[in-house]
Amino acid sequence: MEAGHYAVDIYLWRYVDDRSFQRDCLVELSTQERQRAQELHAPGGRSAFVQRRAYLGWLLRENFGATSGPTKLGLNHSHPTNDCGISVSSSGTHAIYAVGSGIKRIGIDVEIADEKENIFAVADALFTDAETTALKQADPRTAADLFYRIWRLKEAALKYRNCGLAEGLNDTLFIPTPEGGIAVCQNPKGSQRASTASAFFEGRFKGLDLALALPAMPGDAGLWQVAKATQRDQLQNVKTKTAQTEFGT
Repeated sequence: MEAGHYAVDIYLWRYVDDRSFQRDCLVELSTQERQRAQELHAPGGRSAFVQRRAYLGWLLRENFGATSGPTKLGLNHSHPTNDCGISVSSSGTHAIYAVGSGIKRIGIDVEIADEKENIFAVADALFTDAETTALKQADPRTAADLFYRIWRLKEAALKYRNCGLAEGLNDTLFIPTPEGGIAVCQNPKGSQRASTASAFFEGRFKGLDLALALPAMPGDAGLWQVAKATQRDQLQNVKTKTAQTEFGT
């Protein structure tokens, strides 16, 4: 995808319900990752974790020539640190990866809407007052879409910074504009975190809406208002097909 000054490769993985394939993936994991998998009691969650991490290892070898395992886990064990310009998100039956050549830090998030989700309760608990107010004032017909747009952007920001929900969810505000865009307010008053300004983008890949956080450059689109990331259709299709064909066959 083209996102401002950057070209970001997107890879999509659909989880496979196959025990033999699951064992093949498990072999690819490091000892630490296998221990982490054993801690996950729900079989579906364990299978998704194993496949997600094994595919991450393949991407690292393919793009960075890594010969060991996938990148080390972050402190909260939920996603890898971004020391190789790679980020991963998972929702439903999919895992999606962003790989940026020459990009030191990157964050991606994808969320599949859940009609049963109480979006206002989640917003009250995790959004800022300004974001929650904007959500409650939105057209009821578009409120759910706005909620997931803001949530994806906030998750992408967290992954860009390599921190958990409790550490920095409110350091960046995403406020809808009358024109249908989303304004970005980074490190608002009261934030304790040093400036980690990033540029934010929204895009769509293989039918999934996603958000990207990338290093900001002066005057960069996405620094003050969320910008659009656009697909490089032919290249993206080739990369996705190649990745799925070469891994797990």
